[in-house]
Amino acid sequence: LEKPFGRGINLQIEVEDLTILTARLSTSQVPLFQEAQTAWYRENDIEHGQMELLVQDPDGYLLRFVQPLGTRPAREEP
Repeated sequence: LEKPFGRGINLQIEVEDLTILTARLSTSQVPLFQEAQTAWYRENDIEHGQMELLVQDPDGYLLRFVQPLGTRPAREEP
């Protein structure tokens, strides 16, 4: 196998409080692949919300840490 081993793999890990995780990563000087942001994903008539941030581990695995925000009615498409 060639490094990075985790190339192309995205693992989603649900956490209870993304704020606490963000602080711990910062204290440990772990670089973020993507800063925390809010994302909504459509599924038929509803959208699922989550706060998410991305960290790439040394082997190349992309870790998506998410805190669920619940659901809302889907917005009308333009």
